[in-house]
Amino acid sequence: MSSNPISIILMIGVCCAACAPLVPLQQENRQRPNPLAVVETNDAIINVQHLANQYGHYVFDLEIINKTNTILSFSPAQVRYYAASKMFSIPAINENVHLKSSLNSQLSNRFLLAKSPQAMEARFIAREKNLAKTQAFFYILSMGLMIYDGAKDIKDTHKERWTNSDANRAVVRDASIAATILATDLTGLLSAQAQQDRYYAQFELLSDEAINPLTTKRGKIFLPKEASYRYLRLVIPLGSIDYVIDFKRQTAKGR
Repeated sequence: MSSNPISIILMIGVCCAACAPLVPLQQENRQRPNPLAVVETNDAIINVQHLANQYGHYVFDLEIINKTNTILSFSPAQVRYYAASKMFSIPAINENVHLKSSLNSQLSNRFLLAKSPQAMEARFIAREKNLAKTQAFFYILSMGLMIYDGAKDIKDTHKERWTNSDANRAVVRDASIAATILATDLTGLLSAQAQQDRYYAQFELLSDEAINPLTTKRGKIFLPKEASYRYLRLVIPLGSIDYVIDFKRQTAKGR
């Protein structure tokens, strides 16, 4: 049996766990960078931090504090980012930040929008179902291989001569069984993680609602990851203001 499915599963596990940290561009201590970016105006305070790269997305923790006595309009799906291998220039007052950023961005469509909480919940549900099906497939396959191996072993015991070819075939059968059992275990772990992610998504995803006066809103946002660039500019529309926060790879130059 080919070991390709096992390799694919291992790669999936590594990719899910891998995290290339992004930190705010401006740092007081470059050796020990602060992962939390804070932006404050008369209207609001925004705290944002890159948590991980998961399921092909940048995952950010976003907290918004409404300091005003009015409702501030906000939608996670309107949060966008630009990315490039070079630093973005600081936007001037009254300058169109989107136009300025898009000229430097190397993304295929210049920018990408965050996924809505509904879209991410649907993705978590689909992932959980797919992994459960994959686990069931490998389990059934391993049972079939063990039955087949048992039948072949019984047949081999009645042979007058035990050849090297017989021995090699027996080794291959045993290896195939071990591989499918390993695949079952690995997909079981991934399936359990997917189930947990799906359950907690309803509590952790940043909701698609306006922010009431003098209240705080916090949750995760997921930004599709097209490629890995050194610099990322996050633009968060809140009310009538676009809040701009620049991030970089931890090892990249900053300000």
